[in-house]
Amino acid sequence: MKVWEVMSINYRKVRLNTLITEARAIFRKHDTRILVIVRNFASEKLEGYILRRDVLTVTSARSNLTVREVLREEPVLLPDMDIREAFNIMSKSNVDAIPVVKSLATRQILGIVTLR
Repeated sequence: MKVWEVMSINYRKVRLNTLITEARAIFRKHDTRILVIVRNFASEKLEGYILRRDVLTVTSARSNLTVREVLREEPVLLPDMDIREAFNIMSKSNVDAIPVVKSLATRQILGIVTLR
């Protein structure tokens, strides 16, 4: 089975300049594990991503931070990867959600994979 067969095309996007406090509110409101970060909403180019636990560890004293300052660029998955390989990447990276991109060169976001 391949990644494209199990990925979700429903995901939340935020811009690079989104405040951590805003991201935290989105995580709470939509009960999601991952936010995909793009330069602007018209763009499907992945700049990075943050996980729910990434924003929960930021203290309120540092609430003026943007997602740009805490984003993860890697790892990402490719749609034709075997799901066992994807699981290994996620396990080694200690992530429970991860973006899927069309290619490493374009980083065009296609969807996300989450561990249930």
